[in-house]
Amino acid sequence: MVITGSRILTLGIIRLIIKQEWYIIFALNQIEVKTMAIVFFFACFISGCSDKKEKGFIIVDIGLEMSVKNTEGIDLLDPNSPGSFIAEDIKLFYLKNGEAEYVNEGHLDDPKGFRILRAEGEYRIRIVLNNSETEDFPITYIQWNEDRTDTIKCEIHREPGLVMCTKVWINDELKWEGYDTERFVEVIMP
Repeated sequence: MVITGSRILTLGIIRLIIKQEWYIIFALNQIEVKTMAIVFFFACFISGCSDKKEKGFIIVDIGLEMSVKNTEGIDLLDPNSPGSFIAEDIKLFYLKNGEAEYVNEGHLDDPKGFRILRAEGEYRIRIVLNNSETEDFPITYIQWNEDRTDTIKCEIHREPGLVMCTKVWINDELKWEGYDTERFVEVIMP
C-alpha cells in the first residue's frame, strides 16, 4: 500500500494474517526515533499497560429482586395502585461498623442502590445489597416511607474473584437460599 499526500503521516501499519497470528510491521519513513518513542508510550498508556499487581476481574452477585404486595394482593410498587410506595421516597441504608449509611452513589446507574422495574407481569424492586467486608452478615435497611423500614440481612460467600449472596433474611425470616432459583422474594405487607 502506498500512502501519499503532505497531510498524511507516513507511518504505515500493515497487518498480515499468517497462520492465525497477527504480525505488525511498522514502515518507518521520514519519522524520527523520538516520535516513534512517543507513539509507543502513548499506545501503551491507551491500551492499559499495567504492572503485574493487577488482580483481574471479579464477579459480584449481590442483587435481590422483590415484589411487594399488601394482604389484598395489590402491588405496592405499581405507581397506579392506591397506597403504593413512591420511588422517590424509598431509601437504602447499609449498616457499616454499627452505623447506617445512606446509599447515594452518584456515579452508578442506580445511585440510590435500587431500581423499580416491571417483570413477570408485576412491579419489582431490584436492590444492590450491602456486601461490606467488615460485617459477618451485611445488613441493608430499606426505608419504604417515613412509617415503614425493613431489614434485609444476607450471607456473603467470598473467594478470589467472587462475591456472592447465598442467603437472604427479611426482618429475621429466611426468605431465600441456594443457587438453583432466582434471587427473588415476595413480601406481603399488612
